[in-house]
Amino acid sequence: MRCAVIGIGSNSTRLLVGDIQDGTVRTVLRDRAGTRLFAGLMADGSLCAQSMLRAADAAARFAADARQAGSERLRIIATSASRDAKNGAELQEMIEALCGAPMEILSGPQEAYYSFLGATGEGYCGLVDVGGGSTELACGGDGRPLKTASVQLGALRLLGEAPDLSGDGFARAVATAVGRVRAEWARMDVRDMPAAWYGVGGTLTCLAAVDMALAAFDHEAVNGHRLTRQAVAGWARLLADMPPEARAQLPGMLPRRADIIAHGAVALYGAMEALRLPWISVSNRTNLDGCLREMAETRAGEPAPPC
Repeated sequence: MRCAVIGIGSNSTRLLVGDIQDGTVRTVLRDRAGTRLFAGLMADGSLCAQSMLRAADAAARFAADARQAGSERLRIIATSASRDAKNGAELQEMIEALCGAPMEILSGPQEAYYSFLGATGEGYCGLVDVGGGSTELACGGDGRPLKTASVQLGALRLLGEAPDLSGDGFARAVATAVGRVRAEWARMDVRDMPAAWYGVGGTLTCLAAVDMALAAFDHEAVNGHRLTRQAVAGWARLLADMPPEARAQLPGMLPRRADIIAHGAVALYGAMEALRLPWISVSNRTNLDGCLREMAETRAGEPAPPC
């Protein structure tokens, strides 16, 4: 069976189409559109009409693409910006009407659950998913998270809160990231610290490509690249000191991410510093992969654990 998942994220709207057979998933198509939904959150906590229309238009286009590709099932999930917004239900109604499928607004722990399910491998491990509006944390074994949490920390959120990273602004932004991650980690009450960690999200894959000095961003080449905490700290400081135009010229950089990559790097460095992670292994899989994996296991007769 061919299935599809659309993700309404804080920074981008994404599509994943895959074939499910005998409990496994084969990726058929991936696509994304930079819709910056979180940037449309106004002072009163509502999403502006323009940002909702951008996300809904991309979702409708991806729904049509999924059906054109032969998808028999379509699932739509939404994350941080949608759950934070006072008018998230309005966005939900708009997308459901345009796509002809229900949209689920995931809680923070649910988002962490699907990211862990999609990105991690065998053995006891941890996960850090740096998004536009939030950062998810999880740890568990054999692809099953035992503890999950969501931190109000992301590239776009941090950009809005601390736009100036020059001078003391950099240290203040790092301190904000470290403090928020430490607080959530303490609430998780994890007794055994994982030795292996996976990193998910556009910040991670983009930083990996820059760290590898790729001639151009390569979604597959960055998978499995290890980013050390020292390297992430160095990139965060360097990117903070560069204008977006100069960042865009770096080998491996995605030009569309140049304006927010410094804040994303600060968020990642803050998470690694808070958790004292010496390195993190970059995964090019996401919560969309986790959703398809759950659909595959459910179809194969194995009930998915509750979030």
